[in-house]
Amino acid sequence: MIFRVFTSMSSPVCLPFTFTVRLSFFLEASRAFCAMNRETSQGSIYVAELETGGTRLKDPQRLTLDENSNLLSSWTPDGKAVLFSSNRNGQWDIYKQNITERVAEPILTGGGDKGPLGYSADGEWIFYSGPGDKLFRLPVSGGPPQFVRNINRGFAFPG
Repeated sequence: MIFRVFTSMSSPVCLPFTFTVRLSFFLEASRAFCAMNRETSQGSIYVAELETGGTRLKDPQRLTLDENSNLLSSWTPDGKAVLFSSNRNGQWDIYKQNITERVAEPILTGGGDKGPLGYSADGEWIFYSGPGDKLFRLPVSGGPPQFVRNINRGFAFPG
């Protein structure tokens, strides 16, 4: 079964049935890439290049090779890696993985469940929801997280 996902491109992107949970696209001058979660008991993240015209995925590859749940958030601003949350340490933590690497880099672990919401427009911050229904930002250049505001539980991650 094929699903069609309509994007700002001129044609819909055709995706296999099992790639329906979360999608994130990264477009550069001559190529487009798609990252997606596969709908299984353990969410695995896959990446694929979009074929010319952007209507089909070219050779999807599994990025997260562990057997834990991994939930896609977004691409890094440079398009070389994806940001995601994983419960591989017994709680939901934040990771980044280069699309050419086999191992994820921990970005923020410990201290309760948290999930990345994405990067700031300038690429300097990672926003995430954390314990106690709070929104935080983490400087990409390093340093401690900063509290931003309380958030509505319906908006917080994980559910």
